[in-house]
Amino acid sequence: KEKEYLLQIDEKVTKPFHYGWIRGWQTLLSITIDTSAGSMALFLAIVLSTLFAGEWHANTSSLVLATKNGWKKIAFAKIVTGLVFTVELFAMIAICDIASQIFFMGITGWDMPVQLIKLTAIAPMNMLQAEIYEWAFTLLGMIGFAGIVMLISSAVKSNVLALILSLAVVYVPTVIDPYLPFGMQKALSLIPLVGSGTDIFRTYTFHIFGKYVWSPYLLITVPSLIGIVCITFAIKKWSRRIKV
Repeated sequence: KEKEYLLQIDEKVTKPFHYGWIRGWQTLLSITIDTSAGSMALFLAIVLSTLFAGEWHANTSSLVLATKNGWKKIAFAKIVTGLVFTVELFAMIAICDIASQIFFMGITGWDMPVQLIKLTAIAPMNMLQAEIYEWAFTLLGMIGFAGIVMLISSAVKSNVLALILSLAVVYVPTVIDPYLPFGMQKALSLIPLVGSGTDIFRTYTFHIFGKYVWSPYLLITVPSLIGIVCITFAIKKWSRRIKV
């Protein structure tokens, strides 16, 4: 059944292939964008880990209780600020990378199939579509990770502890990944910024409720959903503690 499912995706690939220069696209799609996604986690953790924990560190919880707008509007403002910073950071990195790409590599070969990079790929994508997917994966992963960091920040009082726990969310799974069973590796890849947008070159699947789902479909949706859930709990967690 898994083989049939993957072959159905492969049937959408346009054939015959047309060939061209791919070294630049291979570097871009296999290394550059994937590496930038992991490095963004560090900046997000440093900035957002103090968003809520900083109130306890600065001993301003009593002041928050006395504010005109109350904890709900303040919590909402903090969340929006965190998300805006996340999008701005992504835009800054993405724009610089894309500008460098156009200047040094140009756009030649954007319509070549990704199978020229990985022969066994089943993705019915060309190089440009693959790049768009990987940038979307990065943005949604950053939003998901931002939600996790803000939840951690709302749950602890120490800025340092919030930072350490936030970094552990991404870097601990990355370190232990090679030593885990393959099924566990795939499960950990659903954590925001832990997986890789380069899964579009692979044939990994998840078996959910008796059906197979190609991993890139989940890698671009689950992290953002995790972030939304974490944001909800972050508001509730912080408000409950700030009232005490």
